[in-house]
Amino acid sequence: MSSCSLVGRSLGRLSSSLQELNLDDCKLLRPESLGRLAAACPQLRLLSISRCSRLEGCCAPIIMTMLELQVLRWRDCPSLATLTATPPQTALLHLDLAESRGVDDADVVQVAAAFPNLRRLNLSLCRSISDLTPLSSLVHLRELDASYMDQVDSAALVDMACALPALERLSLIGCSVDSNDVARFSGRPLRFLDLSHCPLVDNDGVLALARQHDPQRHLEIVVGGTAVDAESLSKDLEIAASHLQFQTYTNCIKSDAMLISLVSNAVLSYLRFDQRFIIDDYDWWDEDDFESDEDYWVDDDDDMIEQHLDLYDEELEACQ
Repeated sequence: MSSCSLVGRSLGRLSSSLQELNLDDCKLLRPESLGRLAAACPQLRLLSISRCSRLEGCCAPIIMTMLELQVLRWRDCPSLATLTATPPQTALLHLDLAESRGVDDADVVQVAAAFPNLRRLNLSLCRSISDLTPLSSLVHLRELDASYMDQVDSAALVDMACALPALERLSLIGCSVDSNDVARFSGRPLRFLDLSHCPLVDNDGVLALARQHDPQRHLEIVVGGTAVDAESLSKDLEIAASHLQFQTYTNCIKSDAMLISLVSNAVLSYLRFDQRFIIDDYDWWDEDDFESDEDYWVDDDDDMIEQHLDLYDEELEACQ
């Protein structure tokens, strides 16, 4: 459900059984209106309030009163500092704060403390953040997008990621990580690592992962826009990781256990994470479904997104 006209007292008249609500870009939405929503809809499981310019950090505690909320998308969020006065909200599993220039290091501390059961977290383009260390306490976190975070020290970022025991998907698009940082992920349970447009990543980082990779696990690495040289990498893999039996294609180098994508995923990774938040005819709050590794998609009429998805499908077919 999405409508900018649902503001003020009208939010308090919504059905108490409502479970999903999208209020993105609602310029009239105020903190008091959000309070009425929380009181009227105790079963709300999914809420999207991105780019609601009149919402302020003071409404963060209202979010904490939504005890059934499992998915929150709040892009361009002003701040979460006022979470300190509230107990943890243990139901929230997916949090998207991308593009939030007002979110800083203090907010990262609050996120880690307030939402201890997070499975997916998107902090891409949160350029006021310089320290992600507090996230190491999120022992259930399976997916993290830390793309385009210019101020975060790469070594500290890798330290934090390696401390997350459940982490399977990590996006570091446009970050300052280098091949030495990448090599530290060897032996970790990652299934997806996006290094698109990380200019300091070269063949050495990929080779370090391949040498120690367990052929019983599948790992996809995206290295489009890096310093990786596909031709020399293909030859080096034959020697350094012969146990994986790689084959070379136009846009990727792959084996049964490892896929090295040579195509930049910079736009698509950002869009794909966003698409997972709002799903038609899909039960997001079934705990069994969260264990699935499948990607679920929602129809989107935006021509730009459709063009990117079509291009991505073509690139994937080239790797088959």
